[in-house]
Amino acid sequence: MMCVASFAEHHEEHHHAHPKYEFKYGVKDPHTHDIKEQAEKRDGDKVEGHYMLVEPDGTIRTVHYNADKHIGFHAHVHKTGHAVHPIHHEKKVGVHKSEEGSSHHKASSYSNLHLH
Repeated sequence: MMCVASFAEHHEEHHHAHPKYEFKYGVKDPHTHDIKEQAEKRDGDKVEGHYMLVEPDGTIRTVHYNADKHIGFHAHVHKTGHAVHPIHHEKKVGVHKSEEGSSHHKASSYSNLHLH
């Protein structure tokens, strides 16, 4: 009995292209108040960019960042403006003045209902 095994040498070559790109975009929607922008560029292992957005409180957050294989990721965050919070006026429902002049809510309990 004769047994023959054949093994082909498999050589896989990995080719990594040098990554390089650049992009930017922005949104300015006055209806939804969605205002933001971003720009980024990459050349090999080095990435740098920034983004800006208007927060719901009206302040502006700006972030500048960079990264590479030696220093890692670094971001510098800067916030400008003064926060503005809307004032909501509650409409009082079911409130009446008592004889003493104080306001209180009129409420009933289910336990006081007579179901007979």
